[in-house]
Amino acid sequence: MFDFFETEGWIDKENPTIVHFIIKDEDYDTFPDTVEFKKHIHEITRFDECYIHIETNGESSEITPVEVLEFTIKDWVEGKPVKVESTEFVTVREEKETGGSALTYTFTKKLLATCEIFPHRIER
Repeated sequence: MFDFFETEGWIDKENPTIVHFIIKDEDYDTFPDTVEFKKHIHEITRFDECYIHIETNGESSEITPVEVLEFTIKDWVEGKPVKVESTEFVTVREEKETGGSALTYTFTKKLLATCEIFPHRIER
């Protein structure tokens, strides 16, 4: 399980039924296992739930997606990263840079098909 503190979102210019989100700043305090994410890639076979909680000026609300079309996590690892192999559920790409590596984890269509939309599954 993981969560993020910062979210940016916008409506797709070509298809207004699609909303793009970038989420950053992982919540390691609430979900300390997020730090160990890359060590458990091979165990990921389901995307149990997805919802977007928004808090602005003390007001809370949620966006319930109908479908998750793409989900990518970008991680920065200082020094030499642990070698992480892609699976049928998560593809991993490494880009070496000065001082470390940028790792990109992309959930495959097979994994996204397992996503339960929170709070209930919406039939498509």
